[in-house]
Amino acid sequence: MSILDLPQQYDLKKFPFMRPQGPHMPITEASVCIPPALWIRDSENALWTLGFDYDEKEWRGGKWEYDAIRNGRKTGEFCRTIECKINSYGNKVVRIWGADGWREWRGGRFV
Repeated sequence: MSILDLPQQYDLKKFPFMRPQGPHMPITEASVCIPPALWIRDSENALWTLGFDYDEKEWRGGKWEYDAIRNGRKTGEFCRTIECKINSYGNKVVRIWGADGWREWRGGRFV
């Protein structure tokens, strides 16, 4: 089974922590990582967390990565850690870290 065969969104009734809770949700601090945090919010108030899917072939090869989830939807990327930090311009930046290095969220995709 490939990642393309899997649904692109998690069932938010089963996993309510993946759903944005609204404006009353706490703001993420200046530097937070998942794990140990369960979720983080970026500058667009999008909710980030790790999913439960993984690529079995890569997993068996030692790349222990799960899918990166934004607002309950899969981004198509796998990672070990999701990090939200303030950059030198004062903006929140979301980066994912994996076996192949890091990628940064910019304009709706990872670069």
